[in-house]
Amino acid sequence: MDDLKNEYEKDGAAAVEDDGEVFEETTAKNAAETEARAKTQEEERLELELKALYLELEVKRVELDAAKRTAENYQGHLRRMAADFDNFRRRTAENNKKLRDDGIIEAVKSLINVYDTVKIAVGMTEDGAAKNGMNMVLRQFKDGLFGLGVSEIEAEGCTFDPNFHDAVMSEPAQEGVEPGTVLQVLNEGFVINGRVLRHATVKVAQ
Repeated sequence: MDDLKNEYEKDGAAAVEDDGEVFEETTAKNAAETEARAKTQEEERLELELKALYLELEVKRVELDAAKRTAENYQGHLRRMAADFDNFRRRTAENNKKLRDDGIIEAVKSLINVYDTVKIAVGMTEDGAAKNGMNMVLRQFKDGLFGLGVSEIEAEGCTFDPNFHDAVMSEPAQEGVEPGTVLQVLNEGFVINGRVLRHATVKVAQ
């Protein structure tokens, strides 16, 4: 009886020991599976965060490219505006200079007409004192014209140039004189800033 009881207790203890081992194995297995699932979930979370970061980075890159293109467009627009303004300023300066030069030229032409009138008067005056005074006025007139940038066209002894000379008389060339040489200036010609105000009226050797 005692032997049977002892055997039963041994079997019970063995069964309890086996159940404990199974429980431990099951617990360990469950813990491993839980850890594996947790690890997988963490990896998936990290992967999703990484994809989100890549997506955000791509959005930022697109926005940056768009901002660069916008900045380049603005810069190009500013450069074109600056070039247009420079052109406008240059044209305005050129137009103002032309208007100023044209105004001076018209004023100088009027003064030249007065100069011609005074010169004719000098030629018609016989009184010595009056003639001297009028010649002084003529010299002052010329000095005033020269002060405005006017210069007299060189003519006598020069080769005839239709751009500056107006031949109204001619005579056969004497020995030593080349045909086409200006022999005499009948009326002075004037230029200002390279523009002819009046051609010099001349006599030319043929």
